[in-house]
Amino acid sequence: LGSKNRADKALKRGQLFLNHTPHIEGCRRLHPGDVLTLQQSPPKPPVGKKIQAKLNFIRHMMENGLRTIYQDEDVAAVFKPSGVHTKHASNFRYLALEDALPAILTPPSSSSDRLSLPIAVHRLDVRVCGLVLVAKTRSAMIDLSNQFEYRRVHKRYEALVIGQPQPDKEQQQEEEQKQQNDAFVIDKPIPVENRGLLTARTGF
Repeated sequence: LGSKNRADKALKRGQLFLNHTPHIEGCRRLHPGDVLTLQQSPPKPPVGKKIQAKLNFIRHMMENGLRTIYQDEDVAAVFKPSGVHTKHASNFRYLALEDALPAILTPPSSSSDRLSLPIAVHRLDVRVCGLVLVAKTRSAMIDLSNQFEYRRVHKRYEALVIGQPQPDKEQQQEEEQKQQNDAFVIDKPIPVENRGLLTARTGF
């Protein structure tokens, strides 16, 4: 499903089944042994102007670097260009990376576990380019989502900057004094699930 919003929409459409029973309540707590099933409806084929708009979007994405870095029967790693959303329908006015995935990925040979459309299991911001992991099967989507939820995936971001920022002289002297006193400039501690409070050092 990818997000709580998608889960809510699946509930309203009657696509989410609990123990093979539709129309479940969103407040219902899950218990050991419960079986959740998502009944995906086949995607509607685009018509008319939408087809041409999608083709133009895919062509533009590929000209700007969209490509497959790796793929197998279950997962894929694709390069997302900057300037586009990752998830479908993040903004209904614009197409997103997920809308272009069927054009560059090979569907799994087995249909039993295959997703109707490949799904990005995490997001990159609109202005960020880089690798996005994609699930092509339900089992891969569950496994990758769990890895992100329990922070088993390590991310690294790189920034390109122009020039060198010059700190305020008084602020720089204060920072140097604190470092000499074996102290640090600390922002408010950030609570992280399963890891307690993490502190952040401010500086550049």
